[in-house]
Amino acid sequence: NSGAQKSHLVLVRDGNLLAAASGNALTGTVQNLGLIPLEECQFLPATVLLLTERTRSPVVLDEAGADVRFKDDPYIKEVKPRSVLCMPVMLQGRLTSLLYLENNGAPGVFHTGRLESLQVLSAQIATSLENAQLYENLQTALNQERQAKQAQIEVNEAIKRFVPSEFLTLLGKDNIVSVQLGDNIAREMTVLFSDIRSFTSISEAMTPEENFRFINSYLKQVGPVVRQHRGFIDKYIGDAIMALFD
Repeated sequence: NSGAQKSHLVLVRDGNLLAAASGNALTGTVQNLGLIPLEECQFLPATVLLLTERTRSPVVLDEAGADVRFKDDPYIKEVKPRSVLCMPVMLQGRLTSLLYLENNGAPGVFHTGRLESLQVLSAQIATSLENAQLYENLQTALNQERQAKQAQIEVNEAIKRFVPSEFLTLLGKDNIVSVQLGDNIAREMTVLFSDIRSFTSISEAMTPEENFRFINSYLKQVGPVVRQHRGFIDKYIGDAIMALFD
């Protein structure tokens, strides 16, 4: 039992103080605050937290409103808290967060015995926060890796429209990114050119839309036949195709 009615966990990130969570013992509630910069936290005495951050030592106030060091703090002037404790949470000599506790019911709540218990607890808090941060970093790295792989897949799929994947296979490459200037291979291959006889005359009798449908229906028939015979289409040239067979 810390004796606190209200508590706040303030994280230290890149030299900034960010309110991350708050708890209320009277209502039994805990709230995730996200990461609110200290300068935007009207619910905290900034001067108390900044002193704790600077000195790396606990700040204990038996009657906060009577302490002249903080008489100009907007929060203390308005709320007039009584017992206040702000303590640093350290891990391996590094300040990771601040724990702010407050009791408005009585003065001198945070006596030496409670402070010693909280200092032991703060070591556990520091370890838990470090583990949580490591887990978050790991999840972020995994997500970035998944996104990068997905992006590479999408790029490869898009490039297949212009560079047949069979070319990459012949070069022994997994994707277009791994192809270097000058990469080549000598292979004996069969080249097939095929087009539609009298296509010009045929196309003149059709509308542009009918021409597109006609060409697409033709290519849908030709493409599978080429692939069935272990070939691939290298180029589409109007109504003609250039196919390669290994």
